[in-house]
Amino acid sequence: MPSLPKGLQVTLCPTDVSEYTSQVYSGLFDLRERGEIRVRIKPLKRRTLRFPHSVYLECSNGGLIHPRRIFIDLIDAERLHSAALEEVDVYAKRSLKAITAARLGRARLIPYGLQFAANTPSITSMTRATLHWRASFRGGVVYSPVQRLQAAGAAAVRLIHRGSVIGTRSPRPLAAVESGMATTTDTTDLRPGRSSLRSAAFEEKLSQVFFATRVYSPEEAPHAPEREAVNETRAALVRELRLAFGGRFIGGLRHSTFAQTNFGDCVYKVPDNHTWHYRAGRQSLIHINSTGLHSSTGWKFAEALAQQSCLVSEPCSDLLPEPLIDGQHYLSFTGVDECVAHCEKLLRNPSLAELIRFEGHRYYLNAVRPDALVRNLLLESLRDGS
Repeated sequence: MPSLPKGLQVTLCPTDVSEYTSQVYSGLFDLRERGEIRVRIKPLKRRTLRFPHSVYLECSNGGLIHPRRIFIDLIDAERLHSAALEEVDVYAKRSLKAITAARLGRARLIPYGLQFAANTPSITSMTRATLHWRASFRGGVVYSPVQRLQAAGAAAVRLIHRGSVIGTRSPRPLAAVESGMATTTDTTDLRPGRSSLRSAAFEEKLSQVFFATRVYSPEEAPHAPEREAVNETRAALVRELRLAFGGRFIGGLRHSTFAQTNFGDCVYKVPDNHTWHYRAGRQSLIHINSTGLHSSTGWKFAEALAQQSCLVSEPCSDLLPEPLIDGQHYLSFTGVDECVAHCEKLLRNPSLAELIRFEGHRYYLNAVRPDALVRNLLLESLRDGS
């Protein structure tokens, strides 16, 4: 794996401190902790780049003749910000379906990769507080002096209680970054070119199928024409998986007034919180993922790879920096019956399940884990800029 240029300095201008941007921040500070880059945090003064769920970076030194300006767009819709396309050198986009010359400004458009909410020890409580303070904008709107104080106060409260300052509900660290976990992840040496997999056995999993998801009310997604189709698909998956696997199926639809009224037989009767979701997912051999609104690939896709589970998912339609291979990294389905058949095959065939787990987790280590994703993104962004 290529290394980042020595002496590379990354200036981080946070516009949004949330679960959406946490993967980028985790990757940057993981790389800084291992001495691969230097990171400094500054407020963003470019008004044309003030968008929610985005990150703006500037790379300098490291042999660069001119600084490289990188805009990372983490919205799951396909729409691009035209102002950013004209102002930056590289535009990294989540949920990117295609690249055409007609859509480009001066920026080079690249795919971001698979996203999930991350929280790593390299981001100290003080760093999180600094990110909150420097994020002068939330949701693309400039903070007023009162809002700045409120944000700083919220960060201070979470700092005192040793909670995550990146959002009030940030999940616990996932499998590959959690210390003390008996997995194949070797966290002692994660430098480029070093092996990240050991021959040790995978963590034991329960022979169960995990699928916990939500449905969208008209008020939540008034402009999404696929809303009803997504809701019906998810409800059908819950019904058929529960029928096929009985007590070996864990999950259902997250409780809401809309879900209870329209899909009451599919709502699960377990604690609806991040801790339960994390633990149930980590224990399960098989994770199910369904496509979201705007044909987006949900965070559960990356979470399943991180937790070393077998991923069974509707096809990923996003362009990705690293190819994702159906039948190797995960098993794709296009209908409920095919999903059930994949699960039955994995439960009956331990060798196949182990292969899918191994290859899926290796993809995570190389392309999705925060440090790997951000390293790859920086390398690609610098490719034509040195």
